[in-house]
Amino acid sequence: MIQNWLAMLSEAEPASSLIETHISWVLLSGQYAYKIKKALHTDFLDYSDPGMRRFYCREEIRLNRRTAPDIYLDVVQIGGTLDRPSLSSGPVLEYAVKMRQFDIDKQLDHLLEKNHLTQEHVDSLSDAISNFHLLLLQSYEQEEPSRFGSPEFVLERMLENLRELKVLLVKPDDLTLWEELKQSQLHEFTLERDKLENREKNGFVRECHGDMHMGNLVVVNGRVIPFDSIEFDAQYRWMDVISDVAFAFMDLLYFGKKSFAWRLLNHYLEQTGDYDGAPLLRFYASCHATVRAKVHLMRELQETDENRKPVADDAPYRRYMILANDLLKKRQSALVITMGLPGSGKTVFANLGAEKLPGICLHSDVERKRLFNELSDRYSEQSKYEVYDYLLKTADTLLQAGMTVIVDASFMKEGNRTLFHKLAQSRSVPFAIAVIAADMDSMKQRLLERKERDDDASDADVDVLMKLQEEWEPLTEAEKPFAVEFVNEGNTGFDITSSAWHALYDKLRIQTE
Repeated sequence: MIQNWLAMLSEAEPASSLIETHISWVLLSGQYAYKIKKALHTDFLDYSDPGMRRFYCREEIRLNRRTAPDIYLDVVQIGGTLDRPSLSSGPVLEYAVKMRQFDIDKQLDHLLEKNHLTQEHVDSLSDAISNFHLLLLQSYEQEEPSRFGSPEFVLERMLENLRELKVLLVKPDDLTLWEELKQSQLHEFTLERDKLENREKNGFVRECHGDMHMGNLVVVNGRVIPFDSIEFDAQYRWMDVISDVAFAFMDLLYFGKKSFAWRLLNHYLEQTGDYDGAPLLRFYASCHATVRAKVHLMRELQETDENRKPVADDAPYRRYMILANDLLKKRQSALVITMGLPGSGKTVFANLGAEKLPGICLHSDVERKRLFNELSDRYSEQSKYEVYDYLLKTADTLLQAGMTVIVDASFMKEGNRTLFHKLAQSRSVPFAIAVIAADMDSMKQRLLERKERDDDASDADVDVLMKLQEEWEPLTEAEKPFAVEFVNEGNTGFDITSSAWHALYDKLRIQTE
């Protein structure tokens, strides 16, 4: 029957072809793709009758138009007869999701395999996810039971995935790893249970995408677009928004792109301000890696049965299991603050440091604008105090979650630097001051260029630069042992192989010995 449908398209488009998955067929016509759901009834979906398939086709359109409106076009009827099907006439035989066909080579998993993924792609992905989530959070209508975000439900899903994965495992090493993973996830769940409950109560559990791995992200017209949201069961897409981004974060780590993963996270948090969700990131990412391990192992077992070949030792499922476990291992966090005048390059340094250390970056200019809408309110003594107080409290939250934190601010006053040093001491984490130095001509030129571009969170101009230079409070003798100078004159930038970076790493490492 499916071959007749393919022939139906081939009459109009000779290049037509077919892609088959375990739950659907996708007919490719060149310009459009028609996704037809198989008449299946499994433990996790029910496409068993035409009415259900029509319903879930409509759900697929509704859900995916939120992120990919130019791809998901309509639900169409396949009519005619079994021998002579038609998209336009006769009694209804089947329903299909009509999509605008895209180049599968532009899917992010394919770009990663060819090492063609760029920073611009990562930033575009972050924009897509953050814009999507901000729209979700603006809507307070709860269409599904809130139990999907309750700690009890999260625990139930976690244990269910672990059980389903264990059934598929046979190798002793895999079973040992599974047991370690189970204990790690149970321990992390116990630690974060109150946070999970608070997030659900505060409305952060929304109808998300639910399956944001690299194979469900594609570049179209230069923008990364999430597609193929889970339509067949609400429980798989109703989740904390931080869980949604944790899926993409996790999958970038799986592909060996750690700096991209942290770039994605930092850009997302800068856009949304959802730093309270960050402590749950590793837990959710570990759970998602477990799901991917299960999915890959199911596919691999099916393929090896057909080919009568054993599953390879470095098979994707095992690498996902290792990642799921590694995500929950305790790490040494640290606190780094910047110190420098406007135009010196503090933000460039902080963003790079967040990718390389890695960690989460807090930008004073971004948070100042988030806290104070009016320009006239942003630079009073009271507002300056409130900004540093917010940065201090947020840094504390992240440090307690085991995250390294880089705070991007001028820190021109010794008192503010001291507060953050005391925070590091109270949390028993290494502390460093990255002093960003540049000549006056370079800083003035950057500020002028920044004003022309109008693309920066900072309001500082040359007049502000000259004023702050006069008010500067230099490092004290007590602070100097924690300071590392980074020189950023002209267009030299921040070479990550430079001695200054090595000095920063050593300064943080020595404090842990």
